[in-house]
Amino acid sequence: MTWVDRLIWGLNNQKLEQFNSVSKWNTSILAYEVITNVPETLSDDYLNNVKQRILENKTTAQDQLYAKELYKRANNGKIDSKSAGVIYLRIDESGTLKPYIGQAESEDRFNARQQEHSRDNPKAKFKFVILDRGVPGLDLDRREQKAIDFFGGPSRSSTPNNPLSNKRDQIKK
Repeated sequence: MTWVDRLIWGLNNQKLEQFNSVSKWNTSILAYEVITNVPETLSDDYLNNVKQRILENKTTAQDQLYAKELYKRANNGKIDSKSAGVIYLRIDESGTLKPYIGQAESEDRFNARQQEHSRDNPKAKFKFVILDRGVPGLDLDRREQKAIDFFGGPSRSSTPNNPLSNKRDQIKK
């Protein structure tokens, strides 16, 4: 690599480092949307707005990317990224179904669950975000329940206005 190549490479890296985030007005959500390649730099206030848009089914593509950071911060960074089980957030981009928290005992089962959700709701357009991982069994159940609680709890006949599609708690209270 010549000195000219190194100079160009260095300038390109400086440009990339400068692009941490951009704010722009999004007319579909009537709010400023932050676009960043480093979600860790988002403010807690902005992530609370992301959470609200998720619960109101008014997410943007960026909000869906930031859902994992939102949940990670709510758990003080204690997210398991190595275990086999998956805790996921299902978002309906068409806005007809409420968000849903689910679990799958493996990556293969997670892929199958995505197909099952789509087959059961053919008019919906789903986006799936992995929030957490855990050891299948009680650990995964606890992590799913924590996510259900974080996003406002299941919708039942006694609580129809709760923001999730889930019909029950994963762990009885």
